[in-house]
Amino acid sequence: MINYLKIIPLLLSLNYSYSQANLDSLFRIWDDTTVNDTLRYDAVDYLAFEYTFFDLDSARILARSQLELSKKMNNWNISYALLNLGSSSMYLGDYKEAFDSYYLMLSNAINSQDSIQISDSYTHIANAYVFFEEFEKAEENFEKAISIQKLIDDQYGLSESYNDYGVLLINKEEYDRALEYFNKVIEIKKNLNDEDPLLIASKIASTESNIALIYIQQKKYDLALKNLLDAVSTYESLNDLNYLGRAYADIAEIYFQLRQTIVAKKYAFRALDIAEEISLIDLKSIATDILYRIYYNEKNYKNALLYNEHTQNVYDEIRKEDNKAAAIEAEMQFDYRKKAIADSLFNLKDQKIQKAKIELKEVEIAAQKNLFKGFILVLFIIVVLSIVIWMRFQKSQEQEKVIQKQKKIVDDAYLVLDEKKKEIEYKTKEIIDSIHYAKHIQNSSLPDVEDIERFFNNSFVFNLPKDIVGGDFFWYKSFGDKSIIIAADCTGHGVPGGFITMLGSLIIENSVGDEVKMPNEILRDLNRDIVTILKQHEKNAIQDGMDLSICLVDKSKKKIFFSGSKNGLYIVNNQDISTYKGDNTPVGGFYSKKEKFKERTYTLQEIDLQENDWVFMYSDGFYDQFGGPKNKSMGSTRFKNILQDSVNKNKLSSVDFKNYFFDWKGKQEQIDDVLLIGFCL
Repeated sequence: MINYLKIIPLLLSLNYSYSQANLDSLFRIWDDTTVNDTLRYDAVDYLAFEYTFFDLDSARILARSQLELSKKMNNWNISYALLNLGSSSMYLGDYKEAFDSYYLMLSNAINSQDSIQISDSYTHIANAYVFFEEFEKAEENFEKAISIQKLIDDQYGLSESYNDYGVLLINKEEYDRALEYFNKVIEIKKNLNDEDPLLIASKIASTESNIALIYIQQKKYDLALKNLLDAVSTYESLNDLNYLGRAYADIAEIYFQLRQTIVAKKYAFRALDIAEEISLIDLKSIATDILYRIYYNEKNYKNALLYNEHTQNVYDEIRKEDNKAAAIEAEMQFDYRKKAIADSLFNLKDQKIQKAKIELKEVEIAAQKNLFKGFILVLFIIVVLSIVIWMRFQKSQEQEKVIQKQKKIVDDAYLVLDEKKKEIEYKTKEIIDSIHYAKHIQNSSLPDVEDIERFFNNSFVFNLPKDIVGGDFFWYKSFGDKSIIIAADCTGHGVPGGFITMLGSLIIENSVGDEVKMPNEILRDLNRDIVTILKQHEKNAIQDGMDLSICLVDKSKKKIFFSGSKNGLYIVNNQDISTYKGDNTPVGGFYSKKEKFKERTYTLQEIDLQENDWVFMYSDGFYDQFGGPKNKSMGSTRFKNILQDSVNKNKLSSVDFKNYFFDWKGKQEQIDDVLLIGFCL
């Protein structure tokens, strides 16, 4: 059994023509309850399927909404809703909901005598059993699907079943048979001239990825890599994160077997990022297992143990007994529904005849009653309309007098409002002018960036306040071959944050003076003075403070001494990035009513720097920013990738990082102050 094998459930026919603008348009149709239910159903059907490729949680929510709308429409096209719900639930690890959906889809298809949906249902159920390594159950359902598809000459469905059956044969280590089925799939799909070319390209790419698994087992790594890299190109062009992540995992396995661990680790982390981004638990298990084996071979047993625990946790979640019980329960419910339908067919014909006679008699009686009621209703409407017309005429006379009176009141109020508007505009200008002057004062308290550039071989400071006055600040002082550099993020932003930055700068200057001081001692002094000055140990005091990182840089010994409160730092060298975290102990504030005022202590870390190491100090404003194609927070993982990319491409100026930030932010509003400092000895 291959522990990194990808199990790919059958999905609906792909449609890659939907851009973000089209998805937004579909959302508007779905959200508008005044639109025809059929159009809303088609919109949510496309949305539920499209989101399966990049946001599984949203896909399942949409599929559930689609199912509710289908039930409201008397189960119209309910099979599509059940298919979307089953697929998203399977990838998210909710196997009970997945099996319930697939078997209910099968029951509905049998009732409607839809051969294509019956075969599709068997294929999905078979894939779910492959997932649990229940191979006999899987083969039984595959054979049912294939026999139906051959009978009705469903070439597209047959190619899907052959592909997934080939995956089952790989699991059973029957590689020659699997290769035969995959070659049949490629031959069928190349002849499907009436299908979308993008769809055919994607399906062929997925089959070539499966063939690569066979080549890996046969140690034909060059052939496997060729197949996978061709598939990756297709998946990237279609933004198919699901299959792309699985291809990355397979490439990582090949490089691991070739003992090229650096490249293997890069592709394994790419697969893990995608698995975490769209919640693919089976892909997460595959990626963490590869990382475990890489770190174990490197004798990095700490990381090896960490990723082995991740792998086992996910593996146990997939195959726990509750999930197998869910499959058995769903199958039993399907058998019970099938028997109940069969029993009811015997009396159905006589019941329909009797019901038709009764309905005909009821229609005749109802027609006579409706004729009489209609006459009475018309007479009643004529009388009511006459009364309403007379009353409205009287009311209109009264309203005209009221309107004239109200018009005079409104005209007078408008004159008063115009005077108030001018007064507010004048006061607003005074306030804005004052804040701009406060910004000038704040900037004058910051160190000269040229002093920093003279000390370090390479350096930059990217400081971008959200408002006119910012809540982030930096501090610097040199002592021969040594210097102290600080990146701080104060509570809040704007004017309140600006006051705290001025207070922090003055306290740090007072603490350091003219002698070198260790970062943990500076943090201790800063905390004590903020608490004392703002009287934060007293009842109902303001609890403002700051998160910051402090480095004492010894240029001659090529090392730094680091302490931090909430904030840390990253060190990047080529493909590697190291993370150093600060203490969770705050600086300033956060005293409870029962807590006595006391001295806080902070950890001091000594770090040796290698040649070409880049050190990055930061506030959280950069990686908390919303933006990107999905309008979501950047996150620390993407932030670290940007730092690595900037080092590799030698794009290490404040302008470069401003471009990185604004490319991500796009048209979204900046949510916080941004500070990023980088230097290299």
